[in-house]
Amino acid sequence: MERSEPGVIDMAKKASLDRQIRDLYRLPLAEFIRARNTLAAGLKKQRETAAAAAIQALAKPSPSAWAVTQLLATEPARTAALLDAGKEARAAQRQAMAGRGAEAFRAALDRARGLVEALHRRAEEILAAAGRPASAAVSERLAADLQALAFTPDAAATARRGFLDLDLEPPGFEVLAGLQLAAAPRPAVFRGPASPAPRHSPARPPARPAGRPAVGAARAQPAGKVPKAVADGRKRWDEAVRARRLREVAQAKERIENAESEVARTEAEAAFRRAAAKQADRAAAEATRQAKATRDAADAASARAERARAELARAREALAAATERARTGRRSS
Repeated sequence: MERSEPGVIDMAKKASLDRQIRDLYRLPLAEFIRARNTLAAGLKKQRETAAAAAIQALAKPSPSAWAVTQLLATEPARTAALLDAGKEARAAQRQAMAGRGAEAFRAALDRARGLVEALHRRAEEILAAAGRPASAAVSERLAADLQALAFTPDAAATARRGFLDLDLEPPGFEVLAGLQLAAAPRPAVFRGPASPAPRHSPARPPARPAGRPAVGAARAQPAGKVPKAVADGRKRWDEAVRARRLREVAQAKERIENAESEVARTEAEAAFRRAAAKQADRAAAEATRQAKATRDAADAASARAERARAELARAREALAAATERARTGRRSS
């Protein structure tokens, strides 16, 4: 990769980074942290500081989010069918609430529910095969993620990128209650035979005998009153949401504790490496000093040897001269 300015990722590199992130989240869950750190270190070594920071900031997914990612990777046909059925159900919901096209709406809703159940079972199989059998909480979270994929409008964007880094926000009570009400058969209400209004008062309905309720009055609800079944459903939903929120808080705290432990471990390792580097620097400085002293001693010895060689040459010359004089003196005598 070419070097980028700190904090800047161009579009081509962003596309490549997105693919790397997707592949990272599709790895076995136990390999995520090691692979993430290795990838971030490699990018940092290439001076890709912004990309390295983006990778290092990625959080390890929950088992449920990871299992949905595996579904997106290994079950593309069924996950696409789930998105289509959910989209069709949402599109038909208004017409069904108005009393039109209820059968088609119920069919789309049944398809979506069937796919949610099938994919839910498959996700639990994937977790079991990975050595992480789904607990009740994980199983519930899986169901919420799959319902969110089916019944929330932004699910298509999540599915297109091919992975979940976090669990999805489940559809709200109003969404699910609306789907249930729209899918329920509507019983016919008998309103009696039509009769012409009296001639003397066309704008006023005929008088009703005292004590006799109007047709259909037994079905009427006071204004603003929520039906008991809906109120009970809302209460159970709110309790489930609160329980899920508490679990998410506990999971977030656990992730923070794990991250803090990882920070402490890496900081301790960095401190150790820095101390070792300083020690190595001191050893290198001492070795450099000793090498310089040795070179200086060698230079001094070389100089002394040169002087000794010069002295030897002079001594040899003196010896030769003395020998020559001695030989010449004996001849003259």
